[in-house]
Amino acid sequence: MLAASHKFEILYDDSSEKYYLAMDKIKITCSNSSKLISHESKLFIQNIIDEIHSFGDIEIDKKGNISPFLFSSYALLSDYEYENIFDLYENRLEEVLFSDPTFLRVAGPEQIDQIAAADMISEFLENIDSEALNIIEAISNVAYHEVYAFQSPEEAAKIENFVHDLDDYCKSPESYSGDIDPHIDRSDLKNTSFFKKLHNIFVRLSDFEKLAVHGLYCMNGCRNFYAALAYVLGKISSNRYAIIILSSQNLTHGVYGDIDRDEFQSRFQAHVNECTVIDNFLRYGDANRAMTRFVIDSISHGENKNREFKETFQKDVNLSKKSKDISLSVVKTIAAFANTDGGDLFVGVSDDMKIKGIENDFYTNDDKYLLTFYQVVESALGAAAIGMIDAQIKFIQGVKILWVKVIAAQDPVYCNYHTSRGDFFVRQGPLTKNLNPQEADQYRQVRVHKN
Repeated sequence: MLAASHKFEILYDDSSEKYYLAMDKIKITCSNSSKLISHESKLFIQNIIDEIHSFGDIEIDKKGNISPFLFSSYALLSDYEYENIFDLYENRLEEVLFSDPTFLRVAGPEQIDQIAAADMISEFLENIDSEALNIIEAISNVAYHEVYAFQSPEEAAKIENFVHDLDDYCKSPESYSGDIDPHIDRSDLKNTSFFKKLHNIFVRLSDFEKLAVHGLYCMNGCRNFYAALAYVLGKISSNRYAIIILSSQNLTHGVYGDIDRDEFQSRFQAHVNECTVIDNFLRYGDANRAMTRFVIDSISHGENKNREFKETFQKDVNLSKKSKDISLSVVKTIAAFANTDGGDLFVGVSDDMKIKGIENDFYTNDDKYLLTFYQVVESALGAAAIGMIDAQIKFIQGVKILWVKVIAAQDPVYCNYHTSRGDFFVRQGPLTKNLNPQEADQYRQVRVHKN
């Protein structure tokens, strides 16, 4: 049966409060199970119908499954029904990283294209861990020898000396005087802070974000995990994603590439289209996506009168211990927002707008972190201040941040915490200012008059 000859529609079920994909009044299942295609969002199901119509003359089997299995929201949702779909990334991520060609330097002068294409991936990974690029270089050196040992007799002969050298290097890397490049094996990789941080980022993604990474990864022959993750986290554009995929396969055009400009443009657009599928899948399928984009966009505009960033709420990152001075800086900002026009405080974000998360801020779980936060605020600003703030922990770009929304207070809010004794703080541009008693009195009078 051809899709064009049948009517696709959306059915709503009151008992489940979900929308279902249907063809000729019959609900459609996932391609690999008997589970029906459903979602809380009507727009998500409509997006699937629009994708089906865009495929052209595809076939529908007697069970209502779409064939062929094209890259789409339908395909991604069907993949979700596979058992242990995320096992590769959550339990065997080291294999994924060793197979990623983004930084595998095995070509000649075309490395110029490859290195230039991957610069934003390098920046993304360095922000995860300062040792990331050193570790990736070591992975690439080992992967190079593994790949070419299987492909070329000449290289296989060279690998014998490499393996012997590798044994010597492993026994005593400090005293090794041989000629091999830095290396790392899979078990060592799993013990690095970079690997652990990268693994945590994936584990903490929403299921829809994981499916998006999985979809892009599989679409390109189970390669380019870094690019797939970076795109889903909003670290690279769809154009850059396409360039990274093509350059890592030496499929750029021009002086060093293997294809002409027309073929490059065709392949480039195909990869951009993959990103469009992912964008729609996340936009309509992930309920928290809009909130995530709002937070990221807000942070990207920097600090101002109504927006402030704090890297931590409890921890002095230089001394690696709890500090009341750090907590005071947070409650001062909250008081200043309340005494001015309200605002948004993001904890887990550095002054240079890098989203670092609160996991290293003596965080154990959401409830305990929020309880500690509210206790400090109440102690510093009084019980009435609790009614002026809404603090929520949000998962953004692989880490958790604390988003504190503060409304303007009708009555003055004074700070009594640590070294602050009855201080009156206000916002002046992106700064928090402590007014002296006379200034505070004048400010309050003007504010009352405005209200």
